Amino acid sequence: MCKYSNLVDQQNINCTPEGEDYRYKLQIQLINQVGGTREAIVLMMNPSKADAGKSDPTTNELLMYRKYNKFTIFNVLPFRGQPHELLSKHSSKLNSEDAHVKKNLKSIIDYVNKAQNVDIVFATGDLTNNTKIKNTTECDTRKLREPFQDQYNKICQVLSNPKYSNRIFAVTNCGQKINYFGRHPSRNGFDIQRVKIEKARGKFKYKLIVI
Repeated sequence: MCKYSNLVDQQNINCTPEGEDYRYKLQIQLINQVGGTREAIVLMMNPSKADAGKSDPTTNELLMYRKYNKFTIFNVLPFRGQPHELLSKHSSKLNSEDAHVKKNLKSIIDYVNKAQNVDIVFATGDLTNNTKIKNTTECDTRKLREPFQDQYNKICQVLSNPKYSNRIFAVTNCGQKINYFGRHPSRNGFDIQRVKIEKARGKFKYKLIVI
């Protein structure tokens, strides 16, 4: 089991909901002596294993970024698992009309509007590449990718409003320009930079540009 580090306030972790195969929000508070005093709303691809009782490698990497002392993690889709597992376990739910998908989107927008002046950090990874599944049909790839496209586009459409412009950031490689999406914080050596959301051609209708 992957544990949270000693930097985390173990009594102040909130996972919504707890003990399910989907997750809308994971909120983690670091101990007061660590890092800055700001909160980050982090948007990732979909949840893995982290909850109130255990972490996962990606979450632990993210928590090492010392600019923030509170991380509120949301996901483009709320279902736990690797891409191939999403198709096998949640195939019937991978659409914009599913109740979990609707609630997930509402949870993100509601929290963004409630937590004013909080940085919003894109950390999804490349959603085009990450929705490719080896040894499967193009039909299955589309079935997985299209709900990510739909929800990502809806999130970006809301956050592209100028009222959020000074709050938008993305995970990037250190010292490098961003390539369309925010980087997935799955290894050491990442930075978080200010970006803007611009319209793009293609099925993913928005891209991130370092300012």
